[in-house]
Amino acid sequence: MSQLELEANLHGIGHVLRDMILSVPPFQRNYSWTLEQVDEFWFDLRAALTSAQPYYFMGTVVVSRATSSTAIVIDGQQRLATTTLMIAAIRDAFAEGGEESRASAIANKYLTNWSLEKNDEEPRLDLNDADRNYFRSAVLRHQTADSDEPRPLLAQAFERLRVLVRDEAESAGPRWAQRLIQWVDFVDRRAQVILMETADEADAFMVFETLNDRGLPLAVADVIKNYFLSLARGRLDEASDLWLSAVQTIEEGGPGSSLTSFIRHWWNSRRGATRERDLYFFIRAAVRSEQQSMEALGDLARSAPVYAALTDTASPFWESQADDARSAAGVLLDLGLEQYRPLALASLSDLAAQSSAEVLKSTVNWSVRALIAGVSGGGTAERLFAEAAVRVTNGRSESVASVWQDVRQLIPRDAEFVSAFASRKIHRLSTARYLLRALAEQGPIPTWANELVPAPMIPRSDPTGAWGGILSRDDMADQSGRLGNYVLVQREDAKSLPQAPEARFSYLVQAAERAGGLITPWSVLSQTEVITRQNRLAEMAVDIWPLPDGPRAEVIS
Repeated sequence: MSQLELEANLHGIGHVLRDMILSVPPFQRNYSWTLEQVDEFWFDLRAALTSAQPYYFMGTVVVSRATSSTAIVIDGQQRLATTTLMIAAIRDAFAEGGEESRASAIANKYLTNWSLEKNDEEPRLDLNDADRNYFRSAVLRHQTADSDEPRPLLAQAFERLRVLVRDEAESAGPRWAQRLIQWVDFVDRRAQVILMETADEADAFMVFETLNDRGLPLAVADVIKNYFLSLARGRLDEASDLWLSAVQTIEEGGPGSSLTSFIRHWWNSRRGATRERDLYFFIRAAVRSEQQSMEALGDLARSAPVYAALTDTASPFWESQADDARSAAGVLLDLGLEQYRPLALASLSDLAAQSSAEVLKSTVNWSVRALIAGVSGGGTAERLFAEAAVRVTNGRSESVASVWQDVRQLIPRDAEFVSAFASRKIHRLSTARYLLRALAEQGPIPTWANELVPAPMIPRSDPTGAWGGILSRDDMADQSGRLGNYVLVQREDAKSLPQAPEARFSYLVQAAERAGGLITPWSVLSQTEVITRQNRLAEMAVDIWPLPDGPRAEVIS
């Protein structure tokens, strides 16, 4: 093994920016700091600026020297980028104050450099493909960005820092220029980082991973990425492309598409249930060589479109699947469940289309039963779905019947399901809407699309006191969340619910009829009627969401 070439020096972060040409590679994540993080960055620096301490430590920056002139940023891009945004904001404040010479001096020293070789201006820090256009145009050159979609977090951070710098200058009164010069000097000399330079990227990734082992708080996905890339020394470009492909696919998924969740669910589908806090350590224990790293990255890249589709039913992935699979995925997405995803990922990746569709449809039945019984969100559910996924991945489970054997201990049998359904309160309207739609259509995957929404007979609160003679506030709170308290009505009808009890009861009975009378509403206005109606719905539910052995399966052998 070749010896690690590492140089470490303490520099002001501004000194790093003015002394180097830095580039963030495509596989690194986009600029991700929120306004809260930007504010914390600013006010921490401000407190250090006004204190007596000679230096303020900002952590470690890890780079590799790709060429004699350019360094690749492996760790520290958020701090480097935010510092650059702040310096650009100081440049703008000088320009707005009529100090054009000072504004130009700051830009030439910290933001851009004239390349004799290229005979063109180049950024001292260049961000990845997604952020580059806005960063170069709006931040470095203070021009309107060409992109139709400027990076929102980057833009928000820059605007916030411009406001903070402007307020700082105004608070200094006539000495505003000296105050901003003090800031520049502070960033250049006193706000210090340990700059760690390696000869190649593989060494840089190894340094990054070692620093994380020492306890630095880093995003789980970033740590795993850098570990994989540190192993792929001889195939780094290929490894980077695989990682970037997976990241871009997940970022294009639906709102529930998280990179760390994807990696965890992918790992769970291959190796069994693993908590997020343990994920890196389990991966590190199992993936130990360049070949294993490349195999893992390849599997991630292949799995990413499948996982992204689980968060977005409009994904092109579904065009190659059975229609029932897309519909079942939509139901599970609406229910806000994730524990099943390793199983869905394995099924859609490794089973024939019809078999994977059958597994997804059965997963809806099992998940609804577990949700109603209150056992869908615990560690047991995650463990059993992950174990079932591993058996599918390894080719030991190829049908609903075999998957059922792996999850059956979690799923309530009919008597337990009926009992739980009869007393269950539903607090998410989207869940209530799905359950009522499925009961109305008498199938777990509703096929009709319309504007029907759930509307309650007994409201959650009684601001006018109209219900005082019928129900106590405690009884209203107890009954309002019951599924038996809801009917499906047209969306427009739901906007005009009367508050008075009798008027509300009559209005909803008529509104339910206008909606098609899909489920029989109440016969009288009373909490007993709500309970009775929910009991009837519970008896229907056991056939809507059946177990594999068919409806009314009390004992599964």
